[in-house]
Amino acid sequence: MKDLTQMPNSPAVRPISLALSPELTALLDSDGSREAILDRLTKRQDLLAEAEASLPGLKRVAMAKAGEAGVKAVIGKRLVLYPQPERSDGEWDAWWADYFDVLADCSLASLEAAMRAYVALPDSEFMPKPGRLREL
Repeated sequence: MKDLTQMPNSPAVRPISLALSPELTALLDSDGSREAILDRLTKRQDLLAEAEASLPGLKRVAMAKAGEAGVKAVIGKRLVLYPQPERSDGEWDAWWADYFDVLADCSLASLEAAMRAYVALPDSEFMPKPGRLREL
């Protein structure tokens, strides 16, 4: 069976890594309230300075466009959850084209968040259409 998540001649989608300290990473990844996180940052000037210095890189990661490879990575890993019918290579190309046209210019982070939100919906029986993901 053809691997539907990989595109020929395109690099694998890899997360962009920033060299944040383990302490700042844990704080930013915590489930604490915004106020609690800000309070902790203001009490730790070293963490605040690190966070401020990291903002341009964090913004770059958050705003990185998905592109075709990112769309395939996000959608493709859900093909087990939402099985698709057998299609010819040409039919798959046409199927993916709609997702690329609508979603490639979205940020990879927002596309992944939209897909996670869709999967969490109680009525998410089928693969979402591209417009639904963009809306989310």
